[in-house]
Amino acid sequence: HYVAGLLPKTDGTLLAVYSRHAADQFFLDRLSTSTNPVSSSNWAAELTNNPGSNVSTGMAYANPYQLANENGKVYNFARYLNWNPNVFTSTNGGASWSVPQILIRTGVNNSIRPYVKYCSDYKSRIDVLYTDGHPDAMPTSLYHLYYQNGAFYKTDGTFIISYANLPILHDSGQRGWMIYQYSTAAQSDP
Repeated sequence: HYVAGLLPKTDGTLLAVYSRHAADQFFLDRLSTSTNPVSSSNWAAELTNNPGSNVSTGMAYANPYQLANENGKVYNFARYLNWNPNVFTSTNGGASWSVPQILIRTGVNNSIRPYVKYCSDYKSRIDVLYTDGHPDAMPTSLYHLYYQNGAFYKTDGTFIISYANLPILHDSGQRGWMIYQYSTAAQSDP
């Protein structure tokens, strides 16, 4: 739970982003000062990103990606506000960050927490797989969407929402492409 998200940046250096699992109201990051950081002296001082939110949920699961086709903009996806997937952005390689933006809004009062996996081509696209909620706590399906050119799309390219108009309102039917639908029949198979 405490493992850093590592990003190999386009300039050849590394960015490490991390927090204590659900205990911190912020995340920390460190930038390597060389393209081959083999010792602690090859890393700049630890930076604290304090988004200024006064919430009861802590930060968890840093997932940094840099898109070369967006002038090297860095996206850090993390669980934060309302236990939902959030996104922070940096236009200076991780030296400073935007305020958090909920990516997928679901549940109220921290009652639902979708689980998310991300991947990217590091050029123009970030793909997102996510569940309705915690698989141990509720029946859950699996969804896919992707970010490209300032907007989010379903697997087939159907527009969902622009980045500027986030969050994606999952509980209202605004969702990625369903790639697995939960069914009780599947649960009863041996």
